[in-house]
Amino acid sequence: MKCAPLTWPASWDKRGYWRDSLWGITHFGWNKRIHRGICDQLERRSDWTPSFWDAFDRDHRRIERTISPLLQLRMAWPNDRFLPDDPFEILTWHCTDSEEQIDVLDEIERVLGLAHTGWREREALLASSYGDVIRSFAARCKERGI
Repeated sequence: MKCAPLTWPASWDKRGYWRDSLWGITHFGWNKRIHRGICDQLERRSDWTPSFWDAFDRDHRRIERTISPLLQLRMAWPNDRFLPDDPFEILTWHCTDSEEQIDVLDEIERVLGLAHTGWREREALLASSYGDVIRSFAARCKERGI
């Protein structure tokens, strides 16, 4: 099976009223079902290899190898087989804690030795692909001489 970028499960309109109203409320089961749907996609990535990141230079890959395990652990994903085209919004989504997305961005910046970004920058990151986020963090690291 060819690896495709992650998508929100078809049963969930990520811009809908219910998503906004029930965000972080786990007893309804909505978030658990969405999490399971994303986990299923990650588990089906049997053809995943690090070569998906071959178009990125050494510094970008170092950042990807730093961030991916952190996202796996913090967001409770079954693996860190993330693709450059995966939506960063999905990779940072957590099924039980709506604040976790902010917390994980704080932790990524801390681990990389970067100052925290503002809301506009974070919204731009969340609207980007994982590969573009890696490029953004790499550029910021380069600016700081990290």
